[in-house]
Parts: sequence; C-alpha cells; structure tokens
Amino acid sequence: NTSVNNTGTPLTQFDLKADSVTLRNQNNEIYTVHAPSTVTNNVLTAGVTANGRDQAGAFTASSFIHFYWIWNGTTLASVSSATAPPTGPVLPTGYTFWAYDGPVYFTAGSALTSVRYRGSWCWFAASQSALAAGTATSTTAVSLTAIIPANALNYSIHWYANLRDNRNLHFQLVSGTDWAIIAAS
Repeated sequence: NTSVNNTGTPLTQFDLKADSVTLRNQNNEIYTVHAPSTVTNNVLTAGVTANGRDQAGAFTASSFIHFYWIWNGTTLASVSSATAPPTGPVLPTGYTFWAYDGPVYFTAGSALTSVRYRGSWCWFAASQSALAAGTATSTTAVSLTAIIPANALNYSIHWYANLRDNRNLHFQLVSGTDWAIIAAS
C-alpha cells in the first residue's frame, strides 16, 4: 500500500495505490490484482457508487473515512465509507469483493488530512496537535481520537513539548487513545 492524498485535489480525493491487491467476497473467495493502476476516490461523490461514497449523505466532519478497493469481476475501483472493517462498506451494484486500504481523518472543516501510506503504516504529512496552549495544573486527559483511528492495531507517537517553566512533564496512557498529562513541580 502506497496510497496518498490526490495531488490535484488533496482535501477531497484520495489515491489508492498498491503493488497488488487481494480482495475477498462474502463466500471467503479471494481474487488478487497484480500491479493495479492508481484508483482515485472522491469523498464528495454521493453513493453508493464506485470511486465515491457508499452512502448518499455527506460524511460527518471530525471522523475517520475508511477507503476500500472493490472488484466487480472486471473493474478494480474504490469506495469510501464511514464503516471500518470487519463490517466493511456498502458495495455498489455488481461489486462483490473488497479489500481494506486504510482510514484517513476528515477534519472539522470537511477536508481529508494529508497522509501517506507505506504498507500498513500511515504517516501524517504535517505534525498533528492533540493539545495546544495547555494550562492544566493537575492530571488532564488529552484525547487522541482525531489522530489514531479506533481500528488501529498499532501506533507510534513522537512527543514534542515546549515548557514555559521548570516543571517536569510526564505522559501516561490512560486508555486506548487517551493520554494523561501530569505536570509536577
């Protein structure tokens, strides 16, 4: 998987790219496409339609959109969905196979966050901020749900903190995607 935001319209289109794609249907049959062409998905295209959404309504802002490869026996396409695996997307008429590509966060401004995939790992094109100008003086939970999708099996976080005084700053994992920031003097 080497998927990335589309260069021409990165806020609303996502390019699915891979060396090969192995898709599965409800009967657990598989089909592999080797060296597929890049498939572009437009999250503004109402569905259920190939290379668009799997729903008629717009996606909810501040949520993850899940991208899938789909196959109808002759054409490899994509569909974007609010539904993560294992349930998977609603498929357009004639499409019976799907494979998961990955999630991308849809911001409060209804724009795809700029990312790049390498295998099953996803990197943000720019630093993401879970907390800016924090002023808490006691343990405070900071949600990472806009950065880490609920279906992530693994993630890596690199912290950066700019402290304005001589306090020690400690981080502690509270739950799957919430961290506590503990400031101690």
